[in-house]
Amino acid sequence: MRHSGTVIRSFLLALGFALTLSSVAQAQVVFGVSSLSWGNILIGRTGISKSVSVTNKGTTAITITGYTLTPGFQITDGVFPTGLGTSIVTHYSIQFAPTTRGSQSGTFTLNISNGTTISLPLTGIGGTSNAKQSLSATSLNYSQPVGTPVSQTFTVTNNGAGATFKITSLTVIPSQFVVSGQPIPLSIPVNKSATFTVTFNPDSVGSFTGAINMQADNVLDFGVNLNGTSNAASALTVSSPPSLPKATRGFVYQYNLAAAGNGGGVTWGLSSGSLPAGLTLANNGVLSGTIASTVSTGNYTFTARATDNSTNTSASKLLTLAVNAVTNANCANISYSGGAGNTPLVPLDDLGTGNYFGSVGGLYLNGSNTMPASHLTDGTTFASQIQPLDANGKPSVTGKYALVGLGPSVTLDEVRQFAQVAQSDPAKNPSLVVVNGGAGGETAGLLSAYGSTYWGLVVNNLIPNSGVTPNQVVAIYLEGIDGQSSGNFPNDQANLQNEIELTLQNALLYFPNLKLAYLGSRAYAGFSNGVSTIDPEPYAYENAFGSKWAIGDQLNGLAALNYNPSNGAVLAPWVGWASYHWANGMTPKDSGLLFTCQDFNSDGTHTGTDGSNKTAATILQFFKTDLTTTPWFLAH
Repeated sequence: MRHSGTVIRSFLLALGFALTLSSVAQAQVVFGVSSLSWGNILIGRTGISKSVSVTNKGTTAITITGYTLTPGFQITDGVFPTGLGTSIVTHYSIQFAPTTRGSQSGTFTLNISNGTTISLPLTGIGGTSNAKQSLSATSLNYSQPVGTPVSQTFTVTNNGAGATFKITSLTVIPSQFVVSGQPIPLSIPVNKSATFTVTFNPDSVGSFTGAINMQADNVLDFGVNLNGTSNAASALTVSSPPSLPKATRGFVYQYNLAAAGNGGGVTWGLSSGSLPAGLTLANNGVLSGTIASTVSTGNYTFTARATDNSTNTSASKLLTLAVNAVTNANCANISYSGGAGNTPLVPLDDLGTGNYFGSVGGLYLNGSNTMPASHLTDGTTFASQIQPLDANGKPSVTGKYALVGLGPSVTLDEVRQFAQVAQSDPAKNPSLVVVNGGAGGETAGLLSAYGSTYWGLVVNNLIPNSGVTPNQVVAIYLEGIDGQSSGNFPNDQANLQNEIELTLQNALLYFPNLKLAYLGSRAYAGFSNGVSTIDPEPYAYENAFGSKWAIGDQLNGLAALNYNPSNGAVLAPWVGWASYHWANGMTPKDSGLLFTCQDFNSDGTHTGTDGSNKTAATILQFFKTDLTTTPWFLAH
């Protein structure tokens, strides 16, 4: 019997081992990590979004049909259903957004078409704090001649009871405003203060509006509203910003220094300091050359002197040029020539009545950048009617309303920075919620299909994550981008135009209280040529024609884009341009906007921190100043 029992036990053990192997073999879908964990996240904030890979390691294709997720944790990227062939990988991103205090645990469970599920453990801690910040000023206003800096200060005080808070990051946009005086990160104990200096450096005549965003560990984001007006200089001055566009070691660089208040031509030279090896300053103010690959990275300071040829008077300014390390992007492509006759590309808003392969420039009709008066009147009327709504879309004095950004990963990066700064801007209407509805792969082609998985991500996850509902969406910001092009202009853009128009129709179906839609553009993509296949130049430039033509269709009365009930069925929101922020690399637009290789990540396509700050600044400036946005975007 002992022998027989041993045999049986051995048989059962072998059988169990075989069953285990069989179970492993059947476990087709696996997560790339064993768990996700967040530390202490202050209630009211969200922890950083963390990505997890999901791989089909089986021998047959499957579909991830759906999911369950413990409340307090939120999906920020990834779509359902998703088909996975053998060895194919997809990704999902999750963030922790605690609403209660203390340790919290949960699971992210995926439902698989073969009847199985896989689960990922999630943990985080909901935190509270006795720290409390106050500001000596929530708005700073400047009026100054171009090229002449002026400074003001504000003080941050910890008025809490027993808890220090640390300012972990500080973002200021646009670049005409510079914050100094304190190192970041900066800890502020109870009953202690820190004073910051904000300098307005106007480099051209005009109005500038922006904001400062501060993030801290133990208090919610807070900020300062910024407004500056610059008028003409009465005396010769160097108007170039004190910090010049960044350079890349070993690559070509070109930037024109500028002067204001001069009566005649200006001759340039160096008063002191030296340039990085490879650069020269010509007497016409052009700073150019190829920076030697042997120079050290870091900041190079020099004093540039401008002399008025008619009066022989001079003005000088200390300038700083940061030389950064090489990236994997095509940093040699500081501008792109691809127009008729291989001429340099000209931004649409600078092109005017000129044309690109027979297609006229300008943002609106007939080469104009000005919206037709009747369309503007309709837009301002809609804007004046926007009011807080409850979750069901009914007017409510305690309700909210939302602006949602839509588009693929390049839009995601830009709107993330815009939303971060806007949400803490004291000038923003407290009833307004800015939602980053962008996601990797969220192209115009997919958004043009009602019921696509990306609409599901936006409607079911990204909007609710921000504490609002689709019924509360009153405006969208859309960057209609396909991410690919066959190089067939204008047919590619005509197809994109159709996709954008279908997207606008779909948006109204998903957001029944949607009134206004604003279109944005790609940023420069020349640094991606030869590195990435996602809309390199000239396709990123050509992309804006699809948006321009879609707006033109509405202006010309296309019934499929009708927004006026007096003219028939309402099938789309009112639409206009928001931020057109394409510039030909380091060749400045008329507005002064330009891009360097250091504004982008190593793929040359997606904006890094500096590039996202530039695009976010143009978006914020638009929403804080346009006649169709100020009635609902700004506090009153």
